[in-house]
Amino acid sequence: MKRFLFYIFVSIFVFDQAWSKTTYKEIVEHFHRKAKAEAAYVEIDWNKKLMPLFQTIQMTEEVADVFEPWKGSTNITLKLSFEILKLPHTPYTNALDSVKNDIFKTEEKINKLSKEIVDGMSADKGELSDISTSLMKNYRKWQKKPMNHEQILMIETHIDLRLFNRRAQLQQTSVKKMTDVVNAKRWLTIEAQSFINKLNDIKKMANNIIELSTSLETYKRNQDEMYNSLKEAGDAIDENRWVRPLYVDFLFGFKTDLSFSRAEIAKSSKRKSRS
Repeated sequence: MKRFLFYIFVSIFVFDQAWSKTTYKEIVEHFHRKAKAEAAYVEIDWNKKLMPLFQTIQMTEEVADVFEPWKGSTNITLKLSFEILKLPHTPYTNALDSVKNDIFKTEEKINKLSKEIVDGMSADKGELSDISTSLMKNYRKWQKKPMNHEQILMIETHIDLRLFNRRAQLQQTSVKKMTDVVNAKRWLTIEAQSFINKLNDIKKMANNIIELSTSLETYKRNQDEMYNSLKEAGDAIDENRWVRPLYVDFLFGFKTDLSFSRAEIAKSSKRKSRS
């Protein structure tokens, strides 16, 4: 008897686990069937209309290049660490050493953030991603209640005006910021080589240490701008992914306000917004 009850328990558990695996694609397909059954006169292919909302930026070769580890600053810090020993010890050399350390730390931040973005994008399956447990609860509630004409018309009205406009803005921001990162890397590569060329004649630069310090400070500012562009690109890519549960709740009729904040988006996907 105990063995029989155990098998029943395991069967229920396995069934529940299997049932809990639902993707965004399956939700869109279910919505399409339900909407067509209630309002066939609405001439919209909901599968075709809604599916792009749940698709994300793909990890193509071009995108992967944007988030390649950045080692341009390492050449500067290593070269400067070596050459600075040849200069007389002064407050200027201390300042150079301090900026050098900041540059190295920022490079570590850039590469850590790049890896986080790549890992997040690589793990995501777009519309084939599984929905969360909390969203599954809403899905089960929605399955039990009928759709009405007003709800379908409201979705039809807002789908282009609000949802797709927001998605387009996120994607435009992602592309623009990724382009900014690429341009910043190119510019920093030129600046790095220029700075190293100056270090190659360190005896000459010893007489104009202020110029050397100014060049390094300029490099540091541009490096910070690259990090900020990288962060903004990652934020837009994340938001495009994290906002999907709120889209689903809107389709289910559990959410009518579409002016959600980034903090709310992060909370809906159990993520922490980057500081």
